[in-house]
Amino acid sequence: MTPSEAVNEHLLVTTQLLRDCMAEIEEGAVRLAAIAARGGRILFFGNGGSAAMALHLAAELSVDTVALADPASLTAIGNDLSFDEVFAVRVRALARPGDAVVTLSTSGKSENVLQGVRAARLAGATTFALTGARPNPLAELADHTICIPSRSTARIQELHLFCGHVICEMIEAACH
Repeated sequence: MTPSEAVNEHLLVTTQLLRDCMAEIEEGAVRLAAIAARGGRILFFGNGGSAAMALHLAAELSVDTVALADPASLTAIGNDLSFDEVFAVRVRALARPGDAVVTLSTSGKSENVLQGVRAARLAGATTFALTGARPNPLAELADHTICIPSRSTARIQELHLFCGHVICEMIEAACH
């Protein structure tokens, strides 16, 4: 793909996001801001590039956040239990009723992400997912989902970061 093709694809997906997803983005931000304003913690997680974005977004906020991306914990849990459990174990330890758990996943199919969301729901936390195009299991499992209308990992991740920044700006504005 040439740079101009990549830019055109990005603009096309961004236009589709604007047309189809603005209500979900705004609703997600309002719900997360309400959780933060009540003193709830926001936990973020994802795999690979999404883990890096989880760290980035948690750092953007001046409310109580945790990014579940500590390599020592993740590799210990993966080694001692199962890679499928790396997020669920941490969520069970940290999430409480009134908290929010935000996960980022381009495919929406990673078993460790799905297990983390299931653990969050059992803990009484509200679950939010940023994922790729429907259908995918994560989109159906989370309480609130923003699905980027693309199957391209690069375009999905670009717009996850954009949506995350917009949501963080709205949370900060509502809480300060």
